[in-house]
Amino acid sequence: MRHVVIGTAGHVDHGKTSLVYALTGHKTDRLPEEQRRGITIELGFAPWKVADDVTASIIDAPGHRRLVHHMIAGASGIDLVLLVVAGDEGVMPQTREHTAACRLLGVRKAVVAVTKTDRADPEIAELAAAETEAMLADHGITNAATILCSAHSGEGIDELRARVRQEVMDIPLPDRNRRVRLSVDRVFSVKGAGTVVTGTLVEGKLKVGQPLRVVGPHRSLDATARGLQVHGEERDEVRAPTRLAINLGGVHKDDLARGDVLTDDPFAQPQRVLDVWLQSFEPLKRGSDASIFVGTTRSTAKIQPVEKTNTLQDGGMARLRLTEPLVVIGGDRFVLRGPRVDGPRGAVIGGGRVIDACPPNVRAAKREEVLLAIDAEDVEASTLGLVSEAAPRALHKNDLRSRLVLDAEVLAAEAKRLAKEKQIQVVEKNAWTTAGTGSEVGRASVITNSETHVKKIIFHPK
Repeated sequence: MRHVVIGTAGHVDHGKTSLVYALTGHKTDRLPEEQRRGITIELGFAPWKVADDVTASIIDAPGHRRLVHHMIAGASGIDLVLLVVAGDEGVMPQTREHTAACRLLGVRKAVVAVTKTDRADPEIAELAAAETEAMLADHGITNAATILCSAHSGEGIDELRARVRQEVMDIPLPDRNRRVRLSVDRVFSVKGAGTVVTGTLVEGKLKVGQPLRVVGPHRSLDATARGLQVHGEERDEVRAPTRLAINLGGVHKDDLARGDVLTDDPFAQPQRVLDVWLQSFEPLKRGSDASIFVGTTRSTAKIQPVEKTNTLQDGGMARLRLTEPLVVIGGDRFVLRGPRVDGPRGAVIGGGRVIDACPPNVRAAKREEVLLAIDAEDVEASTLGLVSEAAPRALHKNDLRSRLVLDAEVLAAEAKRLAKEKQIQVVEKNAWTTAGTGSEVGRASVITNSETHVKKIIFHPK
């Protein structure tokens, strides 16, 4: 059975929750206040059997502008966005903000549901559809299907189901060999079971009994997966992507929090400095602050363009310094929001992808070339650049794990190739080098070239 994750997006009161109920038969407004007020406040979840061999987890996101942080948390890791636009209102502020956030988080597939056609004039509904398609085109999404429908009358619901099914079947299969990673969105205790966390498993495969780490901003805890549930069904094994509840052994509920990362990656750590590719929707001044959202958590970031400019325009490499550390690895996507809520994309001012989650103590301006090489996945240039900026220290392969967009094993293999060409030296044991010496340092012999200068070294263990 294959699993996918679908997220809703759209302005408040445009009918997202009603549409999910019409599609799945499951109500996602579980909180009494949500039922009383008729709006979504927290993330809601519903299972949906899209096809005989495909099950979807639908994440129903709040649409109110004060709850966009919940929407971003829900959108992290989704395969497809179901963008909901009311036919009698058209594109509204959170329609634009949610779309911008989804695009920055790497969501490439979308289906548009123009809802409430039972109460909208047909011509107005068609205009809403055209306006939505134009907005998506501005974000580079030009192949999204648009379905006019009504959750109340049932008009267009079957067509919407069929279109979503078609889009889901075209989603590429995930890499099954990735690390386990889940950003926690809820923590609670169940009588007789103990601590339970929920979230979207975005990477990896998880089995009952598997040892795990819970990594937060200021601590790491060992835990065990005592039980797994997918939408209330017990499982012995689950594969990403899917919604998941995990009964954790070895940790107490009070020791965990929303935003913690559950993983089997021994190298995942909280980080305060990130080198990123940043797309900006408005000019971002050097030293300006913005809220950064990664997974299900957030911090405040100070923006420092890598280029020698005081203002970042459109896009480029940047260094982000965080006031509170976040558990981030290379390749993670993020969203930046500013103080204004009335911008053309709401408060979303930019976002992008983490290129180096643990940059060396080198000025950002000196790293542009190597960051561009890593972003372009130029393995040779990346390896030479990383080794060069680490010199005279040896560069340990383990230092590169979970740090970069590029895989550490790929870089180590490239290092061996470059060593055969005499461009770098590969050392098989721990090494700490000092220029101009050929003496034993630590546990490895440091080899110098004919001019008695230490060659650049990348270390990889046997």
